[in-house]
Amino acid sequence: MNLNFPISRLMFILLAIFTSLQASSQVTGHCGTTIADQLQMHKMFSHYYGDDTPASRNEKVYVPVKFHLLADTDGRGRIDEAAVLNQLCALNRDFASLNIVFYIFNGFAYFDATGPYEAPGSNGQVLNTRKDPQALNIFICKTADTGNSQQPGTTLGYYSPNFDYVVVRQQEVRAANNTLSHEVGHFFSLRHTFFGWENIPYDEAVHGNPVTLINAPGTSIPVEIVERTNCQTAADQICDTQPDYNFGFGASNCNWSRQILDRNGVLIVPPATNQMGYFLTCNTYQFSDQQGSRMINNFNSPARAYLRRSFVPNTDTIRSAPVVITPMNQERVETYNGVLFDWEDVPNASRYLFTITDNLTFTYSEILNGSETYLTNLSRNRPYFWSVTPFNDGYSCGTTTTSFMRTGTQVTSTFDPSIFSSVTVFPNPTQQSSEVQVLFDAIKSTIINISMIDQLGRKVNTYGNFDLTQGANKFSLPIDNVENGAYILQFISEGKVSHTKLIIQK
Repeated sequence: MNLNFPISRLMFILLAIFTSLQASSQVTGHCGTTIADQLQMHKMFSHYYGDDTPASRNEKVYVPVKFHLLADTDGRGRIDEAAVLNQLCALNRDFASLNIVFYIFNGFAYFDATGPYEAPGSNGQVLNTRKDPQALNIFICKTADTGNSQQPGTTLGYYSPNFDYVVVRQQEVRAANNTLSHEVGHFFSLRHTFFGWENIPYDEAVHGNPVTLINAPGTSIPVEIVERTNCQTAADQICDTQPDYNFGFGASNCNWSRQILDRNGVLIVPPATNQMGYFLTCNTYQFSDQQGSRMINNFNSPARAYLRRSFVPNTDTIRSAPVVITPMNQERVETYNGVLFDWEDVPNASRYLFTITDNLTFTYSEILNGSETYLTNLSRNRPYFWSVTPFNDGYSCGTTTTSFMRTGTQVTSTFDPSIFSSVTVFPNPTQQSSEVQVLFDAIKSTIINISMIDQLGRKVNTYGNFDLTQGANKFSLPIDNVENGAYILQFISEGKVSHTKLIIQK
């Protein structure tokens, strides 16, 4: 061993090795929609290939989406709903210029099965049975493994024409990048811009420069040329996307500077920022005008009739973040197994994603139609971070509010639904120096104690005991000597506790 080997030379070699490894790591992701899949799409929607007829974009197109959030058989590994909302936001942003809007159709679907979760390509029939017949189905799995990929690296997502659904890898959804937009492009009958070069990307040492091939390597698919004389029959059969011989596969960035000529000696400038290409590190991506027309024509085709309905979803922009009512940020509450989480209604929001975690072993989330929830499964004397994200079916880019709270040591009983099935308070909100009506639908005759509690857990009114009879019951409660704000009406019966919110205003 030469102990006098220059350190600078060693560092140069190590840097070269690292750079080489870093460059090779760029070739890690690809689409699992194969040449055969795209040829099958052509058979399904042959009318729209080679047809440059522009589609009308005067009105918005609303596409119902069913997101399937998969986990293993024990329910582990599922992606969180917040990431899915972020991905929907990115999807709508990518399609905004085409006037296409995607909206959540009848909530999220949850599926616990290790096989489809880890190997969706080998469990296509299983996923097919879970599809919603009235929506674009998107399955979010641990992998997007198709089981038959001929390309090196990791499959990021794919569209299955056999089952007419999209599969996308969890990591891609968490990144909220353009992988899903790419696969949805396939769903709406778009080909790769480099169609035919999927299995053998361009290599100058193999394919030459100029590229004199008539057909893509190992296929009968015509190689597109720059002058567009064969653009309706070659590659993606779209004339406003430039030729692309899969130049993006393995490219280190989005800046294409190589001088590659087609068979006529014309310089090729590939569409690096096109959604259907393979340049993976661009800041933004777009669909071409003719790609947009093909997708809208596909949506309006007889085969896509199941997506079209007269329903117009709420897509109003949500500009405000939730304002917390209780527990306030940094607050310590008295109880731990009965805590009310409440926030002000957010304009244009019809739903809220509520999430709470102790950043150790406990994480819980739920999607709510209202602006409060009551948890009974928290631990004694423990810090928690909780967050609320407002959204509606077609707008999921709302701002999240996160707060910190700590539970106390006191115990409150859990409401027993065997005592009464419902409680209604009206008017709510109400005014000072008035009264509210409380309606109970009692399962059986019993005694109930009613009191009013403020945001700090202090009793501000004690109304005492009331006799409940089986069936409908109505009581009037005076609202005296309390300030404006949010309060809790607490009901105790047979050692069990229930709560409902009451707003008092001027």
